[in-house]
Order: sequence, then C-alpha cells, then structure tokens
Amino acid sequence: MRTMRTILPKAALLMVAAISLYAAAPVPRPAPALTFTEPSGKATSIASLKGKVVVVQFLLTTCPHCQAFSRVLTQVANEFGPKVQAVGIAFDQDDAKNVPSYIKNIGTNFPVGSANQQAIPSFLGISVMDYSRMRVPQVVVIDKKGVIRGQTDINGGGPVGAEASLKALLNTLVKE
Repeated sequence: MRTMRTILPKAALLMVAAISLYAAAPVPRPAPALTFTEPSGKATSIASLKGKVVVVQFLLTTCPHCQAFSRVLTQVANEFGPKVQAVGIAFDQDDAKNVPSYIKNIGTNFPVGSANQQAIPSFLGISVMDYSRMRVPQVVVIDKKGVIRGQTDINGGGPVGAEASLKALLNTLVKE
C-alpha cells in the first residue's frame, strides 16, 4: 500500500513532464501567418519580411524584462543593420495603447506594434494552457526562408533569450 502512495504521485509528475515536453513547439518549423499593427496604423505580416532574418519579441509594455530585452534588441539591430529585422509585438489588447510611449521610452529602432492575442499561441506553437502560464518576453528567430530556427521556452528562457546565444544564431543565419 505504501508503495502505491509513493509511485502514483511520481507517475503523475512524469506524465505532466512528458506532456509539457510533447507540447513544446518543434524547431525548426515554418513560421505561421501573423500580422501586427504599428501605432501609425500600418499593418505588417511577418511573412512579408521573408528574405530577412527576423527576431520577433512578444512583449508586455509594463514588463521590466521585456523593456530590458528591447534595449538589447535595439543594440543587436544596430550591430546587424539591414541583415536582421527586429520586431516587437505587444499582445495584450489593453497594452496596445501603451506602445507609442514604450517606443519613446525604450528608444527602439525597430517596429513595435500589437497583434491579436488569439493568434499568439498558434504562432508560438504552444497550447492555450501553456499560453496562459507563459512568461515574457517570448522571442522567436526566423530565417530568410520563413522558418523558425530559435525560440524561447514558455518560461522565457532558452538560448535565444540570452544576448550572446542570440547573436551567435543570427551570425549563422545571416550567412546562409
């Protein structure tokens, strides 16, 4: 009896871990359709950026981690110039109104806009359940052919969330 009490909780934890691993989006994979709208009203689809290496940062304008990553991304965009297109997407509909002040306060040198909140989980390749508990910023790197080649995990971690690893991946992709 005691053995069953200790085995069942461990088995349940293993199942949850396996489901979480299974739910993680595979990389590489084609980038799904997604359009964001800048404060000026200009709508841009991610697919229209094909031919460039693209770094997409999904953010909340009030998130200090997002603000810090946008500053890093601004430096990265300066370093790589026209070879890399950075994009910031605020995905909380209430947050869209804060985008103009975000751009001004952070000093981004790349387009920052907003997108339909319902489109984000499928773009990230995560379940709605994972979406409800994901941390920001979420970062996706897309190659010149429109294939996602790097992505943070739902906790906002992973190689593309770190500046050195992001730059290494970008160096590889711009040479392809």
